[in-house]
Amino acid sequence: MLTLFFVQILFIIACVWAGFLFYKYILSQDQDKPVIFYALSGLILITLITQLFVLFMPVSVYFTSGLLVGLACIGLFKRTDIKLLFQKILNEFSSLSLPARILFIIIWIIILNISAGPVIMDDSESYHIQSIKWMQEYGTVPGLVNLHERFGFNSSWFVCVASSNLIPGTAGGFTLFNSILSVWLSFASISKISQFQREKNFHSAFAIMIIFILSLVIWPLLRGNAASTNYDFISTCVILVLSLEIFHSPNNKILPTTEWIIWPVFLFTVRVINFPYLILSLVALLFFIKQKRLKMIILVMVFCLLLIIPFLIRSVILAGYPFYPVTYFDWFNVDWKPDPQITERLLQYIKYYNRVPTTYLEIEQTKALGSNWIPSWFHFLFLFDKILVAAGTAGLVLGAIILF
Repeated sequence: MLTLFFVQILFIIACVWAGFLFYKYILSQDQDKPVIFYALSGLILITLITQLFVLFMPVSVYFTSGLLVGLACIGLFKRTDIKLLFQKILNEFSSLSLPARILFIIIWIIILNISAGPVIMDDSESYHIQSIKWMQEYGTVPGLVNLHERFGFNSSWFVCVASSNLIPGTAGGFTLFNSILSVWLSFASISKISQFQREKNFHSAFAIMIIFILSLVIWPLLRGNAASTNYDFISTCVILVLSLEIFHSPNNKILPTTEWIIWPVFLFTVRVINFPYLILSLVALLFFIKQKRLKMIILVMVFCLLLIIPFLIRSVILAGYPFYPVTYFDWFNVDWKPDPQITERLLQYIKYYNRVPTTYLEIEQTKALGSNWIPSWFHFLFLFDKILVAAGTAGLVLGAIILF
């Protein structure tokens, strides 16, 4: 567990430092950002670099070491920036009250302990870790989908996790980035609660506190995520952080920033099913066009293309389709495409399993429900999922009423 803790610290520093470099020297933005913004943007930058590399070479320990040494060398030349960044981190942490600091440290220890234990998610053991190990040992393998249909599920999150191979042969090496996400979101939530308490904004503080408590109580979120390679929680983390910063902005002005464009594009490369988030990118892009920020638009669009294009290329190399398991966009004539019948069965399983799990109804029974599947879907949800669905629906309805 102690080794995992030191590696966590190492990658947290690497991500935050990479994010600082991204804002200051790539986007040329000097405005102050919350530490969580540096962390997430730095994580995305590291993922972009790794995605480009994995197309040609394995993501071995030599790649990870080279990446970390490169960031350290930049830090030696930019010692003033390093001092400013660490001062900002220290200021944000010291702004917390003593009980808040103690709470954060306790939660970090809990997350660390869970992450150091066994992997507990079925998908992580069945194909997540296998896909990651292929990247670490062989890079991108043409037609890997033919070994198992789920090996064709390309994800930039698995590419990112593949770079965390400084502690190979342990479960903690595969769950490292997921546990770091749980730590980051805990710190961001506690920090926001403390900020709103200082500002006497008790309504917002209470709302975030409720969300944070639910995130701790509901096992698959902060705690369960730390013991898996799950690529769903990164989406939850990114959208929640965006929401916290945007809907509690000064004077209640919702002003799209570069994160609105870049972060949803990154989530699309995490899972193609996240494509609805691209609407946020489109809204922000139109806002930037209206402001005539041409240089920023070009920089952000180039960065987004560098995220998307390697992702699509890798999907074609793995499975023959850019959006596998969707086969509608059959643009490439390669000879390693999977058996169409196997892909069709996989699509049918995905479609109907997500309506009612096979624990309760067989796929054919769910299929027979037709358009009346929603009551059965809600009935067989776990209690915590029912709470989330009910609260989310109520929030959308109340938000729409208040807005209009």
